[in-house]
Amino acid sequence: MYEFSLKTFYNAIMASKLRIATHCGIAIVIGLVIAFSIPKEYSADKMLAPEQQQEGISGGLGSLANMAGLNLSNSTDAIVPDLYPSVVESNDFIVNLLYTDVITLEGDTMTYLTYLREHTDSPWWSAIGKVTRKVINAITASNEEPAFNSSARIDPTKMSRAEDDIVGFARSNISCAISQLNNTINISVRAQDPNVAKIMADEVTNNLQDFIILYRTSKVRGDHEYYKTIANDAYLKYLNAEKQYAQFCDSHSNATKQSYLSERDRLANDVQITLMSYTQMKQQEQMAEAKVRERTPAFTVIKQASVPNRHSSPRKVLILAGMLFLALSGSIIYIYIRLLFSKKED
Repeated sequence: MYEFSLKTFYNAIMASKLRIATHCGIAIVIGLVIAFSIPKEYSADKMLAPEQQQEGISGGLGSLANMAGLNLSNSTDAIVPDLYPSVVESNDFIVNLLYTDVITLEGDTMTYLTYLREHTDSPWWSAIGKVTRKVINAITASNEEPAFNSSARIDPTKMSRAEDDIVGFARSNISCAISQLNNTINISVRAQDPNVAKIMADEVTNNLQDFIILYRTSKVRGDHEYYKTIANDAYLKYLNAEKQYAQFCDSHSNATKQSYLSERDRLANDVQITLMSYTQMKQQEQMAEAKVRERTPAFTVIKQASVPNRHSSPRKVLILAGMLFLALSGSIIYIYIRLLFSKKED
């Protein structure tokens, strides 16, 4: 390697400016081909704030902790808000979304699965990947994957390669982020049809809300069902005791024997005991129902999803700028290396 001055480096760049301009022109052409080959995608965003049902440090200290990304709450929930993005990315969540009915901007109705498989365009170079995969399978004598079965529902615990690909494709178009600063949930969905993007943003939000509500209220709903069953059994026992008492009184209306009177009193006591038991269980059921409502979180929608008017990708200017930068920097680096390893002139 040889040393050279900045003046020599500058002169070498000026001497190669035509070549550099040619490289930049080629890069612009390549950038335009790439930019116009990528299908347009639209993004629909939605923001909501869940009700906080956990006890923790409040006030200024709690705010500072959130800004620092620290969780100082005393919540015993196994699924904290930080795990909501993982819930949205799970196979079960994505598979349920695939069977949502969507309406395109042209008015066609279909499932989200059908839209992704039959109404979504891909760049031309994606065909190269498919051909390459087939060639590799042929060379390695791999078993050919079975065709996608659109009539059977996808099993999220056992998916074929085709099913895994479509689930992964749907997952890549859905984003869920949690803001630690203001405790908001940000949902974003990308699609080549703006109306589909808006519908799926609403559906992702609704499904996530249902999941959170179901998780937060699972225990108290179990308690409510338990007390409801006991209250129903107690009510049936009360009706049976009341029926026996009424039948005995009707059949022994003129009885004066002490044994009859004692039996009537015993049946009357059974009616009172079963009524008291039913009343207590009904109160427990009502308390459990109130607990379910108390544990059910409320959500405030801060930003509604709307049908986007402008596409979010591809960003043609950024692609052109990136290609131009690569061509310019690559040419300059090439000149630098050439000078570095060239023979020093006497």
